Order: sequence, then C-alpha cells, then structure tokens
Amino acid sequence: MKGGIGSSSRILEIDGQTYTVGVLVQSNFGRTSSFVLNHEPLGEMLEGRIEAAALDRGSIMMIIATDLPVSDRQLKRMIKRAGVGLSRCGSYIGHGSGDIMIGFTTANRVPLRPDQDILDMKILKEGRLESVFSLVADATEEAVLNSLAAAETVTGYGGVTRYCLRELYLDKR
Repeated sequence: MKGGIGSSSRILEIDGQTYTVGVLVQSNFGRTSSFVLNHEPLGEMLEGRIEAAALDRGSIMMIIATDLPVSDRQLKRMIKRAGVGLSRCGSYIGHGSGDIMIGFTTANRVPLRPDQDILDMKILKEGRLESVFSLVADATEEAVLNSLAAAETVTGYGGVTRYCLRELYLDKR
C-alpha cells in the first residue's frame, strides 16, 4: 500500500503537570497480507484487490518526541515501544524492511554556559514508565494508520501503481 506521513500524540498528567508523548511516522507499509486495522486482519482481503509483494519490504521511520523528564536509558526503552504500535498494524519488521526508530525529550535543558559544575536534572521514576510505554504504542499505531489513511494513490516508475488505503478499503465499503 502507499504510505505517507502521519502523527499522533497522547497527554498524561504526572504530579499535577501535563506532559505530551508525540509520534511522527513516515511509512511505506510492507506486506499487505499482514495488515491489521482496528484488530481486524484485513490484509488478505486487500491483497486480493492489488498485486502485492510476497515479502515485507516496506520501511518506516518513527520519531518519538516528549517533554517528559526521562534519562537516556528510559528514552531508549520508550523508543522500543514504537515497534509494539507498528506490530499492532500487522508488521513484523521483516528481513527486507528498513525500519528506524529515534526519539528525543525537550526536558532537562542544559545551559550553554552553566554557572555550576554540577547540574540538577529531573528524571521520571521507573514505576511510571509502564503507562508511558502504553502511550507510545498507542500513539505509534494511530500515527501509522493516519499515514496510510492520508496517503494518495500514486503511479511511479515503470507504471507501477501503489494504491492508498482509502481507495482500497475505506471508499469501497
């Protein structure tokens, strides 16, 4: 299927302060037969409407952005949960797939010229990460689906056509 760009975010409150976890996805969905929408395996039905690849050769770039005060280790753990959201859409990150997951936090800014040699940093306690992991997975799943729903059918080199999800499924219901 034709991919595109999608985004999604989730908000959570911790200690009376609101934080955001956002996901930006640039997708190129791989094996159509594996596609899942709202927990329904629709890939095989969609595959009957197009000439689909037998192997998962799609690629996806996922960027996790947050203002949560997390350590680099905690951020790495959050980034890994993007794979959970992707797998909810049916991807198993196949051999030919080129998937990239990166992330950053805007918390704990380090001054250019600090007045002190020791800097204070805030870090989320480990026990609160459980809920953050779930938010990352949920937002990633939604961002992937948004990227597919927003895509437009395109015909490229050699007359190869990649159909968008909307044309394959949503408009045909």
